[in-house]
Order: sequence, then structure tokens, then C-alpha cells
Amino acid sequence: MASENTKDISREQVAAALIAQGEDPTAERIEIAVRQQSDQARNIETQEYAKKVLARFAGNERVSDLYDDDEQFANAIRDLAGPDFEYPDFSHLTVSQASKKAEAMAARSLDSSLAGSRKEVGFALAGRRFKSEDWSMIGFHPTETVAADAMKSSADKRNLAVMPAEVYFAANGNVRQWNRLGEPIAERKAPEVRQEQSSPSPDM
Repeated sequence: MASENTKDISREQVAAALIAQGEDPTAERIEIAVRQQSDQARNIETQEYAKKVLARFAGNERVSDLYDDDEQFANAIRDLAGPDFEYPDFSHLTVSQASKKAEAMAARSLDSSLAGSRKEVGFALAGRRFKSEDWSMIGFHPTETVAADAMKSSADKRNLAVMPAEVYFAANGNVRQWNRLGEPIAERKAPEVRQEQSSPSPDM
């Protein structure tokens, strides 16, 4: 099951979620909700990047041998572990052990942040520009048919796909996290950009 970020949730969807929760979707309230979603997305992206950085180091190297001399390593282990990171708890560990410990701390932090969330399972409409990118959720729908219809009518110019997904909603309707539950079941490729050739100017 792959985790994706939620930074591309539209303001229209936020407004609809607020209305569903009985809140007044004022412009100020929508902006607050969007910022909260962006913060959550950045945290997830930061942790994923930290994992990639730590994977570059030999698993049997000691944290104490790297932490003070390699700023990138130090930042990565702190970013992955989160705000509860304490150097003495990691200094005696190997990189492999420290990475596992940091991931466990990140998971506990995520579980805590999702406590009290409402989980819904349905179908996500997601987009991306390149295959190397993660899918970004554009919309969440209760059925495959509704999601496929949304994909057909979407003005988004990226590659689009419909996939089974689960979404965690906060009490105020904000999307806290979404997880892909399978491979895309319908896709729409980005339209090709054609460059018009300029006609040769007539001889004077």
C-alpha cells in the first residue's frame, strides 16, 4: 500500500467537506484548511526524502561516526524521527538500526495524528506529469463510475488515473492522508502538446 501526498486537494473539495461537517466555508476557513493539508503533505514528503538519504549510507555504520560530520545524514535522521528525536537515543545505533527506530517513531506520530479520523474507502482521481512522480489526489469518489466520469470531464492537463483508495478525514473535514489500495483501473494520458510550424513568409 503506497502513501501519497494531499497537496493538490482543490479548494472546492475543501469547501464541500466543510459544508458536510456543518461549517460555514468562508474564504478564510478554506485557506486555513488548505494550509493544514499542505503542512501534512510536506511532512510526508520530508520523511520520504529522509528515507532515501539514509538508504545511501552503509547499514553497519555508526550514527555517532556520521552525525557530527555529515549534515545531510543528521538532517535526514531528525526529519524521519520527527519532533521526538533525541540524539542520545540514536548515537550508539548503526544506521540500519537507527533508520528502523526513526521509522517506528514516525509511524507512531502518524497514528497519533490520525487518531479520531474518519476513514472512507472509495476511488481516488489522481494526477501526475511524469512516471517518476508520485500520484497526487485530485478528488475522492464513492464509486468507480463517478471517479471515471470525473476523470473524463477534468480540465487537468496531467496524466490522470482512477484507483482504489482510502482517505482519512479530520473532524473538520480536512483530508489528513490518503493511501492507494491498488493499481490504476482507468487512465487518461496527458494531451500531447503540438507546436505549430510557422509558415514561411512570402517573398516580397
